[in-house]
Amino acid sequence: MSAAEVGAMDQEIEANPESHPEWEEVVLSDAYTQLMTDDAGGYVIATAPGPLVIRRSGADDQHFARSLADWVWDRVAAFGGRDPRPVRREDESSASTSDPLDPHPDVLAELDRLNDACRAAPGDTDPQVELWTAVTALDHWVIINRGTPEAPRPYSLAGQPGAMLCVYSSATRAKAAAYASGLVPDGDPVPLLAVPLPAALDWVMSFGEHGVVGVTIDHPRLGAWCPLANLPRLRQLREQ
Repeated sequence: MSAAEVGAMDQEIEANPESHPEWEEVVLSDAYTQLMTDDAGGYVIATAPGPLVIRRSGADDQHFARSLADWVWDRVAAFGGRDPRPVRREDESSASTSDPLDPHPDVLAELDRLNDACRAAPGDTDPQVELWTAVTALDHWVIINRGTPEAPRPYSLAGQPGAMLCVYSSATRAKAAAYASGLVPDGDPVPLLAVPLPAALDWVMSFGEHGVVGVTIDHPRLGAWCPLANLPRLRQLREQ
């Protein structure tokens, strides 16, 4: 068929859809592409509007990532790689809204700088000590609470060395991590808990009895981690 014939056919179908039942109307929001599956009957799919969701029979879709590209770069950042993505406009607008659990922006910028220094010299312990000295100098650590208010359970990761407990320098970063990781659907409240320092150090170290071997800061934005065995020394540095 020529281009003119295809155009004429399209116009005819649009004008008289009842005469062409073989051409079903497709709703863009219903289109999707299957990307991955798991052993529990779940499928990660890319929807036409953009977000990736986990779809299971008989259950509501669960947010997985903003896009396939975001999911890939989240994984790169989680393993210590450089994240080249520009700051999203919605992130900028949310960052401009001060949260009472957020430190001054200069404090966060310094943590980012120290984390970059660690990535630039992975075999040098001095930048790591400097970063974690700054992390333990915060007023409090924010956690994503996977338990209840009465029995809080911090969000943790299964890393190669063992379980890693996730702490955050700000509520804004904790919320962003919860949404990006699919722990909480976009826009829903994120259960957070602020634990004052230095008491947070003792609390985190108590999880060593439950198999936790380390703590990571601002995962996946930063993702640097510290063995629990180093926290007593960091507490001493804080108190000097």
